[in-house]
Amino acid sequence: MEYSIKPKRLGERGIIHYPQKRIIGLYVIEMKEYQHLIGKIIVAVAIIVAAIIIAQAIGGAGESIRSGLLQLGDALR
Repeated sequence: MEYSIKPKRLGERGIIHYPQKRIIGLYVIEMKEYQHLIGKIIVAVAIIVAAIIIAQAIGGAGESIRSGLLQLGDALR
């Protein structure tokens, strides 16, 4: 049984598929799905890190306001 050397387009993603390398063609499809998953994980981690940084900044600002109000209260006594 001979394989054709001419490449074919595979599926709606337009991946070039060589008949003698069917496993590699399927592997490329799976890798694209993993790349999307890894991208989503990176974005989720970035959002969490940004939320932590913003929460710390808000906490620091609140502490500064509290300290200023305490000093104002001491000055008014």
